[in-house]
Amino acid sequence: MRSKAHVVGMSFMSLLFASASFLAGCGGFWNATTTTTTTTLAASATTAVTGASITLTATVSPSAATGTVTFYDGSTSLGSSTLSSGTATLSTSFSTTGTHSITATYAGSTTYATSTSSTITLTVSAASLSATTTALTSTSYSTTAGTAFTLTGTVTVTSTGNMATAATGTVEFYDATTSTVLGTVSLSSGTPTLTTSLSVAEIHQIEAIYKGDSTYATSTFSTISVSITASSSSSTATITLWASPATATCRIAATQGGLAKRVRPDLLGASAGSVKMSLSPVQRE
Repeated sequence: MRSKAHVVGMSFMSLLFASASFLAGCGGFWNATTTTTTTTLAASATTAVTGASITLTATVSPSAATGTVTFYDGSTSLGSSTLSSGTATLSTSFSTTGTHSITATYAGSTTYATSTSSTITLTVSAASLSATTTALTSTSYSTTAGTAFTLTGTVTVTSTGNMATAATGTVEFYDATTSTVLGTVSLSSGTPTLTTSLSVAEIHQIEAIYKGDSTYATSTFSTISVSITASSSSSTATITLWASPATATCRIAATQGGLAKRVRPDLLGASAGSVKMSLSPVQRE
């Protein structure tokens, strides 16, 4: 007759043996491996110009694979895209010329193993600059010294060349008469405008110069003329007289708003402003 201890011991050993057999049969479950994948890469073009868009397409097999694909230019990431039915796409562009080595890497998942495509080579060349024209207008073409007026420059693309992006960069407003840069305004603000004033009383030749960018060529509006006159409130005149035995000659030098000029005595009237006179002893010839 078996003891209770012997029965219990046999039952425990049987359970242990049965458990081991079950685990052995499920070995594939406990030591599961991910499914191997392959990634292939294609580009919408293998040659392009700087700034032009190129679409990269990665295809992962099996198509049931999920997760993301990252596209690389050498070791530099261009961006990532999520797989959809085994395909991931990325639109990108290149700002530097030369050859670019592009790869796509599938990141893998709990079910599918990671994989990397073969390298494809893209050749990027410089884009030809698109032509532009620049126009210039002023809110006033004749004003007094120190009075503000506004200049407006308009940049127009006359040929798209290789690109269709908006022009960027700056417009410089330049006084060619005095060789002075009046100001520089960015195109990012829309139509560039500059409010300024001039102190020298004369006719000023003003230019607007678009400086261009990596896509668009520089252009210059020839000139507009802005006439600046002195303010009458600042007019002064200095008069010097001398005489000869037969005739008397009067010479008048007037200074208005910083501009020295000769004037006729008969034109000095109420409109001339304040007139200061200084007399020296008469010089006889």
